Amino acid sequence: MKQFIGEVELKEVDETNWSLLNDFSYENDKYLITCKSGFVTDGCSIPKPFWSIFGSPLEGDLLSGAIIHDGLYTAMTIPRDICDELLKEMLEFNGVSEERTELIYAAVRMMGSTHWNKDSSAQINLVDIKVK
Repeated sequence: MKQFIGEVELKEVDETNWSLLNDFSYENDKYLITCKSGFVTDGCSIPKPFWSIFGSPLEGDLLSGAIIHDGLYTAMTIPRDICDELLKEMLEFNGVSEERTELIYAAVRMMGSTHWNKDSSAQINLVDIKVK
């Protein structure tokens, strides 16, 4: 079973970051991933010049998966390629077109390494990953 649990409610922290106002989770047959209230996300890490191609950082069908993907990158307890596959799964689950999903997935695989090694120790306690 695949499902998002909770509602995405955000408060602006600054012009590129938002804080979750409640816990938000994604569950599939293998994982239960929760970003807790207070977790800071940039939504989809899409540079503004590319918004017309990929969508804005807070676009509805992208946002849920982007928040959980940010949590996975924060925790770094699952290999990066699996985190990116999970993003792809979440986008597909949300009904994002195959073409758009593949485009976003390719961009994340190509550029995601710049975010993967980022120091996120301040937020590590705001992400919970359970392996079933």
